[in-house]
Amino acid sequence: MSSSTKRSQKSRQAQSEEDKKAQLAKNAQRRREKRDAHKKAKLEDLKHLDQLPSSRVSSMNESSSLGADDSGFVKNFREENEQRSAYFAMNIMTMKLKKLILSTNKMIRGIADFMFA
Repeated sequence: MSSSTKRSQKSRQAQSEEDKKAQLAKNAQRRREKRDAHKKAKLEDLKHLDQLPSSRVSSMNESSSLGADDSGFVKNFREENEQRSAYFAMNIMTMKLKKLILSTNKMIRGIADFMFA
């Protein structure tokens, strides 16, 4: 091979290596831009959710995870569940109130016995 062929081959190799490096740099830059855009979009979504009342946020999360056909069923189920939990809490409060009344009655009887003994 002549020296000019060797030089042209080396220059082509150097050029192809530079092209590869440039392409890698472009790809890395594109990945960074996509990642930054994704992070920015996530932050915007979070800011948007922070501005909503908490009940709307939870209902949005549930509705997005379920299909539109299930929304009526989920709503009914949630209402029944809230009614059950309210009934359960009411029963607990009733029992606590009964205990309080009984202990108050015992205390009053004890005071009356002491005063009139």
